[in-house]
Amino acid sequence: MSCFAAGMLLALAICHILPEANESYEEIVAEEELHEEHRRRILSEDDHDDHDDHEEEEHGHGHAFPLPFVLFMAGFLLLLLLDQVLFKQLPEEDEPEDPKAC
Repeated sequence: MSCFAAGMLLALAICHILPEANESYEEIVAEEELHEEHRRRILSEDDHDDHDDHEEEEHGHGHAFPLPFVLFMAGFLLLLLLDQVLFKQLPEEDEPEDPKAC
């Protein structure tokens, strides 16, 4: 039963929570890029008087680094490693005593 519950939690995380976390992360990255572009424009306006009139090449980065997915996998692998290490360190349980022997 615990494997079924773990599978349900994993499916919920992958299908529902992780895409929402990625969407929020992309919004934050886009907002930060807008602020950075605004800073560049302000700096270029300040330098406009000192330099010739030329435009800088803009380079689009495309998609941001998928940080939510990497953190999810890192957490999953960390828990898997802890699980494997702890269960190898714990002594095996002895067979239960026969209640009729008492």
